[in-house]
Amino acid sequence: MKTKILLLLNLLLISTLSFGVTHTVTNANASGEGSFAQAFADAVTGDIINFNFDGTEFTFPNEVPMKSITIDGLNAYNDQKVIFKQTASTSFFSLASGITGTFKNLIFDGTGIAGNTAIKAAKGSTLTVENCEFTNINAQKNNGGAMRIQGTANIVNSVFDGNQTSGGYGGGSICIYGDTDVMIDKCTFVNNSSLSTAKSGGGAVVVRGRDAAGIPTKLTVSNSTFANNNSSNFGSAILCSVQSKTANYIVNVDIINCTITGNATVTASGAVETHADSLGTLNLNLVNTIVTHNVNSSGYSDVLENKESGATATLTTELYNTIYGVSSVTPDAGRNCIEIADPAVANIFFKSLETFATDKKRPVLTSASGQKIAAISETSIARGAGIATLAGFDIPTKDQTGGARPATPSIGAVEYYVWVGVSDDAVNTELKMITKDKVISFTGLSGVSPVAVYGLTGNLLHQSLVGNNQEISLDHLSDNLVIVRINNKSFKAFLK
Repeated sequence: MKTKILLLLNLLLISTLSFGVTHTVTNANASGEGSFAQAFADAVTGDIINFNFDGTEFTFPNEVPMKSITIDGLNAYNDQKVIFKQTASTSFFSLASGITGTFKNLIFDGTGIAGNTAIKAAKGSTLTVENCEFTNINAQKNNGGAMRIQGTANIVNSVFDGNQTSGGYGGGSICIYGDTDVMIDKCTFVNNSSLSTAKSGGGAVVVRGRDAAGIPTKLTVSNSTFANNNSSNFGSAILCSVQSKTANYIVNVDIINCTITGNATVTASGAVETHADSLGTLNLNLVNTIVTHNVNSSGYSDVLENKESGATATLTTELYNTIYGVSSVTPDAGRNCIEIADPAVANIFFKSLETFATDKKRPVLTSASGQKIAAISETSIARGAGIATLAGFDIPTKDQTGGARPATPSIGAVEYYVWVGVSDDAVNTELKMITKDKVISFTGLSGVSPVAVYGLTGNLLHQSLVGNNQEISLDHLSDNLVIVRINNKSFKAFLK
């Protein structure tokens, strides 16, 4: 009996060590039992902090040294993401070498604060960010508005909106440099800015080689949208840069099934740009990607190799199944790329084009599953023009919204969806849905029925009861593309 009890205790100890302890925040107090401060103080490696309190936000007076734990901000009390805010010019969190930190379901809001980079991850750290939002963070002269990464990072299903930096490297949202390996998937970067006029840039992201040991700085980004970002110098959306007169820094960047559009710079630069001022190696691959409707100081400019006079660096840019407008790089024959002559009339996007940069055109964005996307049209030249397999690259089988890609995928971050009001399994039945702007109604109901509205990834957005021909306003939803379930029928709708 004693042996059995000891065995049970050992199993419980192993379970605790393997899965960690969950610490629940139950109030918004600055300290004490149930506070975030107490939960964080009590947490040890492998633990989880979650939330169940009557409130919405926490304010950080100082930078918090992150532990090897998970902070999951989905508040069980109201099913909303917890909001983290700054009060001073400090970061929210910093990850030291050896720390493995995970942030989930959180909003990092820097509105109104002259602050600092939200998350700093040092060399040797491992950062995971999942389903988070970074908004209006002003990092001032610190590189990377939302993040500065020198270690390993995996960033998925997140939104970066309205962040900025005036740092000498740049990266309106993310600055990546040194011995790094970063993966970004299913993310949106909109309205971010790199404001320095030094040799910096990357309205959304900058990748800067900085490891003298010859270890490449690596970024792989897939299923993501880069739209309406700005740079005061190089790379209105993404800048890949090596700047050294003594070391051969290396940068390797793969951009797969992304949409890069509507970005702007006030210099003679590009939306996706490789830049070198002396030594170094830059390798950029664009696969199944739309790079159009971006502008610089003299007109449209999408893909650019920029090697300064006298530089001996090696710049290699390869395009595969990519749609582009103005590029300094000509794709090799057989790569199935599409060059558009006039962005104002090119048949790519679902919505109408809007005017920016005085007289240029860019697509109007659509909200879907909590993200901003540039949806493609039914007859788009991007539809079914991608490649499903390519040696050396992992082509995603789902798009940015989580929808399955067909055997022959589209070019860009999202596939085409049929938003005609009725899905296949609701055709030829008496039950029909009528959509007008953001109002839906049904015909064919025999009584009152429950109706549920979901985002494309299955997240519940609205539920209520409805009768025959009764209208339901969905003005409160930010998503434009939704799935409606009623009486075991599914309808797809585009809410204008």
